[in-house]
Amino acid sequence: MSSEKDDIYFTIEVQPLEYPDFRYTGGTKCISEMLTLQFGEILDYIHQHAEIKILNRLRTEKNPEEGRRLLELGRVEGGVQGILTMNKAISELPESDWRTAHQYIRNVLQKEEMDEQLLQEIQSPAEDFVSHKIKVESSEKQGRYVVATEDIEVGETVLKESPFVSYLHASHRYSNCATCLRSVLFGVGCTQCNQILFCSQLCRDQGVFHKTECGNTDILPPNGPISTVLRIFTSRGLSFFMENLQSFNPGSPEIQLGVGKEMSQLFRLQAGCRQDSMYRMEKYVWTYYLLYLLKRLGFFVDQEPGTFGREEVIVAMLIQHILRIADDNCHEICELGVPEDISMQLVDIVQNMEDVSSLMRVIGAAIYLNTSFFNNSCDVNTMKFHRGCMEIMEAKRDIRAGDEISDFYGEYFFLGDRLSRKKNLGFSCCCQPCQENWPLKDQLPTFTADELKEKAEWTRLCAELNNAATQVDLQRTKTTCKQLGRLASVQSPHAALVMPEMTLNFSNLLENNSKSLEFLFWHPSSALSKN
Repeated sequence: MSSEKDDIYFTIEVQPLEYPDFRYTGGTKCISEMLTLQFGEILDYIHQHAEIKILNRLRTEKNPEEGRRLLELGRVEGGVQGILTMNKAISELPESDWRTAHQYIRNVLQKEEMDEQLLQEIQSPAEDFVSHKIKVESSEKQGRYVVATEDIEVGETVLKESPFVSYLHASHRYSNCATCLRSVLFGVGCTQCNQILFCSQLCRDQGVFHKTECGNTDILPPNGPISTVLRIFTSRGLSFFMENLQSFNPGSPEIQLGVGKEMSQLFRLQAGCRQDSMYRMEKYVWTYYLLYLLKRLGFFVDQEPGTFGREEVIVAMLIQHILRIADDNCHEICELGVPEDISMQLVDIVQNMEDVSSLMRVIGAAIYLNTSFFNNSCDVNTMKFHRGCMEIMEAKRDIRAGDEISDFYGEYFFLGDRLSRKKNLGFSCCCQPCQENWPLKDQLPTFTADELKEKAEWTRLCAELNNAATQVDLQRTKTTCKQLGRLASVQSPHAALVMPEMTLNFSNLLENNSKSLEFLFWHPSSALSKN
């Protein structure tokens, strides 16, 4: 294969820590030519007509002098900003200086009267769990979906799941652990580069992906589905894929939810239903790009530049399929941050629970093997939160045996009409609110004056909920929400169910979701810090 380039149709520009900029100028003729070829020939075709530009690379080697400067700056700054600065300093310093940096961080905690042990609890591990009350079923209309085999009570845990693969957003590389994605208190760096932090020695040992990525993190995609796909390969190495090719199939069509993390389970997930030519072309180009990165990272051994041997073609075929899986099954990972107006009090936000969503910060992406089987509902009956990269799902209302258990893809039926929800979701949702075109919030049925007279306890609990929110008593808020949902004795759609369920969901996030260090310093309540 000639190394000379023909006309350039595919251009990918890579700026450090920014999503790659892809431009296509080949028109329909190029797509028609390309999609008639065999897979290996498609790679050759793209190679002949592609240009990848790596621009403005960052310094990735350590600079101890810069590390010492940052360490002193952090001591002067103090507070949470000082801790963040000193952790960034650790990324530049040699390992022999980390203990000193950790002591300086302890000094800040003592000055701020922050409980070190309490803050460390944000890094405590959790074990995967799948309720015995759920199973996967399938139908021609809905595809695969999850149902309850027994009654599930509001607040009951449905599953706790660590990801098959996760990727920390590059913008959080000095504040969060690259392995577990939790906030870093006492940073542990890489001994070779300055582009990564871990929360502990254990997480550094488990972060095997960095052995391949070290020194090149500035040119890797900083976030999104393609990041998770790349991480699947850098976490395992070429020999794993070549030795286990025969096992990379979905196996039995019957799906059993569990805590395993086998590659064959990844291939059970839905892989991009789109078949239009533009989508297929883009998947091939992103495949070529990730293959290019893997070659730069030394993933392949003794391979001549500009050629595609058997191993490269096999890996590229896997990449292309997993990219389609990631399109349908990549989840955002969030933590709680602080409001733009730092003078705000948490009580101001709790009293208007919809404002809690403004505190959520996307810090990474992941693929979950079990959660991916839960279909969307715009009247979702579960609620989720994250502890680091672990995703935990609980029932948001009582779920009866035989009911489908749903997930939330970002759209509530009462906040947007059916057409806008379809546009935002990117597909036609089959949930009941979409099928029956349920009304928006201001058009929902409400209790009449006569009905309210018969619901004295429900009315009393509404006042109790407002009082609990005013005092930022999250446990009492959650308990009251559960009682309100049951006492309403109505079925969706109804206004009486919206407020308790939204408040329950947001209270659960405030109590249990992972929190940034900024949040913990902004509101250092022990009730909110124990997650």
